Amino acid sequence: MSIYNQIVEAIAELNDESLEIKDYLQSLQPDVRQLRASYRKPPPVYVDYAKQNIQSAYLITYLPHYYQLIYKILLEQDLSTMKSKTEFSAVFIGGGPGSEAYGTIKYILEYCANIIYINVDILDINAATWGYSHSALTGFMLPDLNRFNDISLNWNRHQFDLVDPNVVNSNKSIFKNADLVVIQNCINEIAQNKYKILENNILDIFNFIPNTSTLLMIDLTTSVRSQIAKLEKAIESKFPNINKNTTSGNRSASALTSINYRPSQIIRENLLNYTDGLIPRKNLKYDYSLLNKVKTQVKQESNKVGINAIYRPLNDINDSIQDLTNRSFIGIDFGTSSSVCSVAYVQDDNLKVELLEIEQKDHLGIASSSTIVPSIMGIVGNQFLLGKYAKEKRHQFSFGKNGWYGFKENILNLENQSFPDSKLLNHPSLQINNGADALIVFFKRLKVEIDKIIADKQLPFDKRYSFSTPANYGLKEKELLESYILQAGYEEGTFAFIEEPVSSLLGTIHQENLALDLEEDLNILVIDVGAGTVDCCAIRLVKDTDNVIAENLAIYRNSNIGGNFINRLISKRLFEKDNSLVIDEDFILKNCEDLKLEFCKSVKTDAQVHYTLNELSKSEINKQCNTRDHGKYNSIDISYSEFNDIMTNYFNGNENYKGFKSSIDKTINEANLSRDDFDYVIISGGGAKNPYLRSLCADYFQADKIVMPNNSQEQVGFGNAIQSFVSNAFGKQIIETVLNGDIYLDENIKKTILFKKGEILPSLEYESKTANNKNSITLISSVTGEKIRFDWDEYTNDIPTKLILKVNQESRLICELVTNKSIIRLKPKITKL
Repeated sequence: MSIYNQIVEAIAELNDESLEIKDYLQSLQPDVRQLRASYRKPPPVYVDYAKQNIQSAYLITYLPHYYQLIYKILLEQDLSTMKSKTEFSAVFIGGGPGSEAYGTIKYILEYCANIIYINVDILDINAATWGYSHSALTGFMLPDLNRFNDISLNWNRHQFDLVDPNVVNSNKSIFKNADLVVIQNCINEIAQNKYKILENNILDIFNFIPNTSTLLMIDLTTSVRSQIAKLEKAIESKFPNINKNTTSGNRSASALTSINYRPSQIIRENLLNYTDGLIPRKNLKYDYSLLNKVKTQVKQESNKVGINAIYRPLNDINDSIQDLTNRSFIGIDFGTSSSVCSVAYVQDDNLKVELLEIEQKDHLGIASSSTIVPSIMGIVGNQFLLGKYAKEKRHQFSFGKNGWYGFKENILNLENQSFPDSKLLNHPSLQINNGADALIVFFKRLKVEIDKIIADKQLPFDKRYSFSTPANYGLKEKELLESYILQAGYEEGTFAFIEEPVSSLLGTIHQENLALDLEEDLNILVIDVGAGTVDCCAIRLVKDTDNVIAENLAIYRNSNIGGNFINRLISKRLFEKDNSLVIDEDFILKNCEDLKLEFCKSVKTDAQVHYTLNELSKSEINKQCNTRDHGKYNSIDISYSEFNDIMTNYFNGNENYKGFKSSIDKTINEANLSRDDFDYVIISGGGAKNPYLRSLCADYFQADKIVMPNNSQEQVGFGNAIQSFVSNAFGKQIIETVLNGDIYLDENIKKTILFKKGEILPSLEYESKTANNKNSITLISSVTGEKIRFDWDEYTNDIPTKLILKVNQESRLICELVTNKSIIRLKPKITKL
């Protein structure tokens, strides 16, 4: 049962209202809006928690995310003292409804098998009012956890004001018996003039706890970062031999992605319905400080190989843990020429990542399956073709009438592509009236095939998706892509975007089991060779105390030098041999492509021989290109030697065009690096299978730095599934990304930078009071070359108080308007500059 349904079951039983549960949930909508608006007011925060409706609203809106925060920290820190105990006592200051207690107990039940007795003390200024919430936890939610019946639980609550000078001493017996003291999400509610009392009280608490015990301070409010650092410093000055794990010295607060972002159906339909003020929480920024008096923690030797080197909890996967096994984690690499789907799941206490064999039918309805799905659809007779067989028939199609392709490169213009002659015009289920409709149908057909495979594998039907996007995709492209995915039937809150270079990196680390010593920064060049484009991205992997961060040092996309350009060079060589040859796009994409593949498939090279080409690759042996119906000959010969010359020119360029190498050089120069500075050069995409290109790249770099998986066209798919798994099962972006350029206010004369290049995503929040004479704000993104405008003139009756701006983990700008009644998510109006 999902945590949301556990909460619904509890409040249906415990609340005093006579309403049916659906009506009761609907009645909570104003309470949720008001609660969220209250938390955005300056401290001290006042909320009437004595009301059942407020507690119900809190349990549904905040507990599913806040329990996850302490659970995540305990999981990532892997405290050895917890795992060695049989009895455990935890104290939660400001623990109110019990979110932190729930998260701690959940962690103990899932990872600390020796503990059989748990004592919980909730110390809160409103302790007397939380009986309703505590009954929900102890009577309904905790008993639903695995192994709960194997332990004894003692649950207590005490009145406690953290800024009362005498409160700690009067409760010192509680602290003297504590194994863990947690102060979560309450420092931000304390007025500044009470900070000295706060500091003294925390020093007293740390003095009272046993030497083997732990103090954990956590807060979600970014303004508290400096305060946590001051409290750390104060403790260290009194207790110099402490063991410390903290984010306070990192360049940014850490990030959590809620694994409960999508509520259960009854909550979606009646309360958190994704409208203003009722949008579920997704991204949270937090800081923590975990302190032990004595350095008793044994530092575990970290794994430095493969994906586990980036995220330690992947070493300790257990398929009895529901969060890891109650969903299927899907990756979708939506490519210009081909798309790839993948799945990650837990089996036998191991993470499995597999590519999905998507069924594709020919014009006779005969099906075959492949992990590669060409991004094209068509109709032959009455048979709908997706992928492979549509690609083979492309030369027979009339674009827009019975053949549809070019989705990704034309995403900004799909709605302007009108297809009045479409064979699927106004079709009841597969309507294609324009280019946008065609992409929606493509996504629909992928989803149908994915659903069939998941059912056949008997994996959970509840799915979470990660879609990869180019690193230079703008806000407009992502907004449109999101719209088309939703219209294709993928549900709100079930998918997210990840940049292709990061996915390629993750997929390669997983497939090749790369050695990653993250004690030093690593420079990695990712080159994605597609049919139409070549994307180069210089990435620096940096590790802080809590995260692995991918800094994009330089990104360059060349839309003219992809694999299809080799086809054009082949056609030029053929024309030199027969100047009567009629060369059209279909000839380039079919006949020349077939010849290129014949050369590439017959030449073998690999890392064992430093990608050196064999004798055949430069021989005078010929292959024939089919030129029937295009010139005076049925075929024209081209030798291996000639094809080698074509590939050398493609790589180096000449006076007529810049070659493949120029894209690499431009990226390296922009990153202020040299070729020797890279630890790895990862070459991905369908074009990376070309042995001639592999050899040329190996010659250009040191061969031992080159990483080219045999299934290079599919590694982004692998990376997407891994990202989906870690993000939706652990709430972690396995590799954090940074903002690739500045975002600033457009104020005519001056430009105020709000979000700087290099800021770790999601960003910290920027707050601004709303002026009486203003009802809009405009920003410029140098990342994407876009102007973004947010208007709130229709909400002026709600008394706007301030704006909250942030950049989410997908590099998308979010603007929320705080009013006296609610928090409203404003819709951006985006224009390209």
